Amino acid sequence: MDSLLCQGLPDLAAVTRWRLANPQPVENGREAALAMGRSILRQLMPGGAPGGAIAVRSSNVGGCARKLYYQRNETPPNGRERDGRTVATFATGDAIEGLLTLALSEALKSGQAASWRLDDVRSATGQASVYYDAKVPGLDTLFPIAGHPDGLLSVDASDPCIQPWVERYKMTVTDGRVTGAVLEIKSASGFAVKKIQERLDIGEEGWSPEDGYWWQVQTYMHATRTPLAYCLVLGKDTGTVVGFWMRVNHGYRDMLSEHLGRVLTGDGPAPRILADGTAIVPSPRAGKLPWQCRFCAYYRTCWGEGLEERATRDFRGNAAVNLYVGKKNCDEGSETVD
Repeated sequence: MDSLLCQGLPDLAAVTRWRLANPQPVENGREAALAMGRSILRQLMPGGAPGGAIAVRSSNVGGCARKLYYQRNETPPNGRERDGRTVATFATGDAIEGLLTLALSEALKSGQAASWRLDDVRSATGQASVYYDAKVPGLDTLFPIAGHPDGLLSVDASDPCIQPWVERYKMTVTDGRVTGAVLEIKSASGFAVKKIQERLDIGEEGWSPEDGYWWQVQTYMHATRTPLAYCLVLGKDTGTVVGFWMRVNHGYRDMLSEHLGRVLTGDGPAPRILADGTAIVPSPRAGKLPWQCRFCAYYRTCWGEGLEERATRDFRGNAAVNLYVGKKNCDEGSETVD
């Protein structure tokens, strides 16, 4: 990251941990409880995600082009199903999101991070929508991508840590304040949180274009015209809270346009390629498919009759399925198996 444009940015994970460790009455507690309850309750209703089922949205735009193609063309699901475990997992994520959002907001109001404040973007019925209009080769009109950021962070325009951004990007100043960053909150396994911390410890970004979350947050930044984002992650099985700043990446526009071009303008099913250009292929010896395929609602449609499903258990001991294919199932030009 550009050190000139990142000096003095507060450690919002530490601010959040401070509030979690210091119980006290919650401001507007009844309203906060209702908002958290609504968020969890929606997982028991049709649609689940805020805004209903949208084929291409900020939360999945970094995923496999072929999966997006199937969703865009309303292909009947024939793979991983939304079951009770899925509902419980998403509900847990909603609860964690509500907890950390509230903890961070209250800590900022108490002055724990100078003039930074959290401006909640939730509406009365859930999360408000933002849209990024993407340019796609071959399309005459812009393609809107909907998103639901967890919040927007504002700060005094004169704050030294944001001043370089205000000048460089000619940010809009209203009553002496600017919207400086998007807030994104995630829950993850303790292992995933550990990997993030290891990246941060050696000076790398918490998420890179290889991570689907990177594309989600970049979409939010471009949709809201903010130069920064803060990502707050809690380990579900450890209680560890980590966080990091992300900077807007202007190469994102061209990479996303190329990715969406595969989904929207190609002949037939799109190739099995992630937004960062990584091809999804079987392992060269065993023919095992990557994790993205195991969690896809279309893996049987995608890989055909030669697909083999083998029951197994994940690292937690829970029932899981691994997928394997033979040489005849691989696309021409893709890596094949023995």
